[in-house]
Amino acid sequence: MKNTKKMMAALLSLAMVSALAPMSVFADTTVNQDTTPKTGQTEVTYDVAAKYTVTIPAGVTLSDTAEVTKDITADAGVMLESGQTIVVKLTGATYTESGSTFNATNGTSVANYTISVDGTKKAIGDTVATFTTKTTAQSATLTFSAATGATLAGEHTETLTFTISTPTT
Repeated sequence: MKNTKKMMAALLSLAMVSALAPMSVFADTTVNQDTTPKTGQTEVTYDVAAKYTVTIPAGVTLSDTAEVTKDITADAGVMLESGQTIVVKLTGATYTESGSTFNATNGTSVANYTISVDGTKKAIGDTVATFTTKTTAQSATLTFSAATGATLAGEHTETLTFTISTPTT
């Protein structure tokens, strides 16, 4: 009698635990001679992760006599979800707060320059490149103007910050 009660308690516990187990939303379909209609369905899924590599130039050496160009690139094989693009924005500069004139500094000396893409000057917050799903490499050319206004010899520097996002359009 005592063992029977223990056995019943164990079976009841097992039944309660199995009732809490997750159930599949899509149940198997069993078709036999009595099934009408004699059809079954299977859902097939394949999940592909987004894939891209964007390269921002490590540095730019400005000139006082000519423009300098550098490319932001997206490697071949960009794969994004439907409606997505890769957006590269110029989001910060160490010595430039706003506007399209940037400032590389050396102490009190400031060398001014501009950045343009396809002939359009860019400012902090502007998009400088947009890439899409594509099997071939993609690029956007940044054009840095000749530097002007420096009053001291020596290296003038500024660090630019770019932010990459994949918004849905």
